[in-house]
Amino acid sequence: MSRRAAGVTIAALGVALALARPARAEDRVIAAIAPDPGDVRAAILVGPSGQVFEPSATGWHRPTAGGTAAAIAHVARLGGTLYALAATVPPFRWQGGAWHAVPLKGKRRGDAVPGSGPAPALAYGKAIVVATATGWLEVSGAPAAPTALWAASEREVWIAARGAIWRRRGTSFTRVTAGAALTGGDAPWRLDDDRARDLAAGTTTRAHGGAVLAAAHGPDAVWLLVKGAHGAVVEKHGAKDETFAPPAGGWAFLWTDRHGRVAIAAPTGEVAVLVDGAWQALAIDPALPAPRPGPGAAQSAP
Repeated sequence: MSRRAAGVTIAALGVALALARPARAEDRVIAAIAPDPGDVRAAILVGPSGQVFEPSATGWHRPTAGGTAAAIAHVARLGGTLYALAATVPPFRWQGGAWHAVPLKGKRRGDAVPGSGPAPALAYGKAIVVATATGWLEVSGAPAAPTALWAASEREVWIAARGAIWRRRGTSFTRVTAGAALTGGDAPWRLDDDRARDLAAGTTTRAHGGAVLAAAHGPDAVWLLVKGAHGAVVEKHGAKDETFAPPAGGWAFLWTDRHGRVAIAAPTGEVAVLVDGAWQALAIDPALPAPRPGPGAAQSAP
């Protein structure tokens, strides 16, 4: 079933821009977000060292002290399993309150390009692997080593390579357009100043009031997080265009759910949810849980 046929609209876009100033590494609480298609408030938030924040009645809490040595760039779910990806091999799988390193065939360590789409994916050299229900599957045919990667499944893969964007069709990649920009989320987005282009659909949405920081599909609209002259705004582009001004903050992440709810977050840990036209602030509790016996932060897994 295709992404749109399922009616599921999810996006978690980490953008290296902040509205006031970039968050210092030591200030960051959120590095990546794994949305839940049914409710933006059920997303799992992950910190830069693999700190996991699970949803609670009032926001998010940290259930265990599990973390990773690698800096997390993206997280994605496959079924009920959460994966974390860094700019290195191996990827990690969250299980039993800890991250477990997932060995990849023929590649134990080294640099990698993390995928930024709904499916867990990594590229190292010309090799591209995508997590499936039966294991990590290698996708062949890349024209060169990717510099960016987006995957919704092993059949829907986009890459940036040789100064162009390529889409996998059948067993080979076809050049789509020039450029090296490929932003992740629920679609292979390309963000160019005040425009957000869904490369898969071939459609472009133009912001009304500034530069686009993030984009996501809703059930009946495209949502944009926009850096305007007077701060961040969230724009809804659909049958009726609307603009919503969130609380002040260094907003950088945007995600949606199938019911039309929208959430934004800042790397420093602030989260706000738009429900029926009103913003609700939700809290993240970064406190470590009480020590208890258990496995280490990251372990090898078959």
